[in-house]
Amino acid sequence: MLLLLLLSTFISALLVAVIVNLFFKKPLAVILKRLIEDEIYDSWLKYMIFAIYVVSISSGISLWKIERYIYPTAQNLPVLDITGISIAFEMYRSIINSLTSIAWLLLTFFIVALIIFVVKRIFENKKRNDYEDN
Repeated sequence: MLLLLLLSTFISALLVAVIVNLFFKKPLAVILKRLIEDEIYDSWLKYMIFAIYVVSISSGISLWKIERYIYPTAQNLPVLDITGISIAFEMYRSIINSLTSIAWLLLTFFIVALIIFVVKRIFENKKRNDYEDN
């Protein structure tokens, strides 16, 4: 049953990453292409997709919480039983944790991208104004 619990939480976190990538791959590509304006944006896109998978899986699988099903939490407490309800609960926790972590990753990316976009736009306008003045 422990293997089923580990496998189900892993698959839950992996599916969350796949679904998020389906929704955000194109917007990420557009933003990176606009910011970088070079073929290297493709490498950055691959890295962002990889980061989404890593963040989703690493945050979706709470090994220290799964350890409660192997080792007792206190000396006098019994080891928790793995039931269908506990597997469903851990899968739900995995999905929520994965989504939360990916949301923070993407929010951070979009904030940094927005700052870079604004700075880049300021320099483009300054360059255009200097060119028009000459």
